[in-house]
Amino acid sequence: MAQYLGNITEYQTEEDFEDYIERFDQFCLVNDIEDDRKKALFLTVVGPKTYGLVKTLLAPNKPAEKTFQELTKLISEHLTPKPIIIAERYRFYQRKQQDGESVTQFVTEQRKLAEKCEFKGFLDEVLRDMFVIGLSNRVAQRKLLSETDLTLEKAFKIAMSCEMAEEQVQNIHSSESKEVKVVKPTSERIRECWRCGRNNHRPDRCFYKETECSICHKRGHLRKKCTAAPGDHAPKDKRNFKYGKKEKRSSKVKHAQSVTVSDTDSSSESDYTDISHV
Repeated sequence: MAQYLGNITEYQTEEDFEDYIERFDQFCLVNDIEDDRKKALFLTVVGPKTYGLVKTLLAPNKPAEKTFQELTKLISEHLTPKPIIIAERYRFYQRKQQDGESVTQFVTEQRKLAEKCEFKGFLDEVLRDMFVIGLSNRVAQRKLLSETDLTLEKAFKIAMSCEMAEEQVQNIHSSESKEVKVVKPTSERIRECWRCGRNNHRPDRCFYKETECSICHKRGHLRKKCTAAPGDHAPKDKRNFKYGKKEKRSSKVKHAQSVTVSDTDSSSESDYTDISHV
């Protein structure tokens, strides 16, 4: 059995057929396979699915009756129909650099979309224009628009330089933010606000700095932080109610005492009368 350099697998539908034929041609070239043997080798390694497709397309003829070029052309026209140029160019013109997509990836995708647009001799010029228009980096875009005699290669180099510079700046800022830690003084973190009693803010930023105290009726603090004596600043209605209740209670006590005294006096008077009578 012949020993070949490299390896050529059967064709899978996920791969572009034209790419597969290019790989097959290179395999034949490096292994010195003559043209009269290319067809037999191709039908052997292409796989059962593709071979069955060729038989169906050629029926009632057989694949062995056709040349290598005729077979590949037949399969290519079936798997990849001729594209509509205006539709392919529309997709190309709409392509913009995506978030997280590098300049290199963006150029590669543009070239891939331009393959079916048939720009021919204007390809580099169109790629340059749409590259500048589609860039997401506005700094690089403005720089490219100010360049004279701009070529696609020059535009690519400038955009790459701007991208690398931006990445370096971001890395520097990221490392600095990790190293620097802002620590508040201990006195500021534990000092209690004299307006509300909390310790997570300063008194001049307190939410209750315009609140009226229910004890001293002054603005600027809550009841629990009031320094005035509660009895001196108690509301008048509560104070009157409290004192009135005491006065009412004392009047009852006085009335009870007067009744007791009168009862005692009357009792002693009756006793005295009875004795004199005897």
